[in-house]
Amino acid sequence: MEIAITTAADEAELRSLYLWLRDDARVRRDARVELRAEQPVPGRMGSAFDVVQLVLDSGFQLGNLALAWAAWRATRPAPPEITFERDGVKVTLSGQDPETAARLLAELER
Repeated sequence: MEIAITTAADEAELRSLYLWLRDDARVRRDARVELRAEQPVPGRMGSAFDVVQLVLDSGFQLGNLALAWAAWRATRPAPPEITFERDGVKVTLSGQDPETAARLLAELER
């Protein structure tokens, strides 16, 4: 399974989340975390947009992703909305607690 993670916030926030996920042992155990650039949208100014790509093994638990996200979010002075997408299904997290985030992220498995 692959999950793309994006934000409309500052690129630095997405890079921060990338580093956090990459260093989280629960995530790293069953997932490969990569920072990728998407091609810019025609007609838009600017360079490529960064996307965090998670490539998950079959043993990966989305609850671990929710916990890692919540821990990262707690370190942010003004946590941005983060969107997780898999096969066209999008889940956006902002101020949810870890349990609610885990329930929302479970939608990505459907």
